[in-house]
Amino acid sequence: MDRLVAYVGGGLVLGAGTFWWLHRDEPGALLDKLADALVTLTSSETQRLEQLEPVTQEQVRGLIAELERQGIGVYVGQTLRSSAQEKALIDAGRTAGSLKISWHQLGRAVDLYPLDASGAADRSGTNIEAIRAIATTAEQLGFRQLAFNADGSKRLITNAEGRPIWDSGHIEWRAPYGSIAEAVATEGERFGLA
Repeated sequence: MDRLVAYVGGGLVLGAGTFWWLHRDEPGALLDKLADALVTLTSSETQRLEQLEPVTQEQVRGLIAELERQGIGVYVGQTLRSSAQEKALIDAGRTAGSLKISWHQLGRAVDLYPLDASGAADRSGTNIEAIRAIATTAEQLGFRQLAFNADGSKRLITNAEGRPIWDSGHIEWRAPYGSIAEAVATEGERFGLA
């Protein structure tokens, strides 16, 4: 039985390799399709995306697909947060100390981090160029990002302890609202914010 499994497995590998070799130069070649299939989100990342408000979720998925086309893999961090989770982050000094309500609490924000060579999320902000590419692409697609100022410098926010911190992964989908107050007035009730 073990030999049969080995023969069948070897045959599949040989067949797939031959098919790829014969079709390797065609548009949308098999190797590209296989590579695309390997660039997938984990189930927990998918669950976090599904917590987003529907239009925001669609826009974030489009952003992730565009980043993948650019060769930038991303990790989907936090999306929807409860008021208690937001307060805990403020108390821990991990977000803006003056924050009253976050776009995360409306399911309209996501923390996206580039993947490093090992496939781990770069939460420490080591790969500035990948973070810049994520922020730039996000802005081009209509998002607001908190990583960089207009002059390209890091945008620092002040935590509850008065220390500057860099929220390099934070991306917001604000449309159609001009302010968080407008968003809360329209959507906040379903999140217990209005």
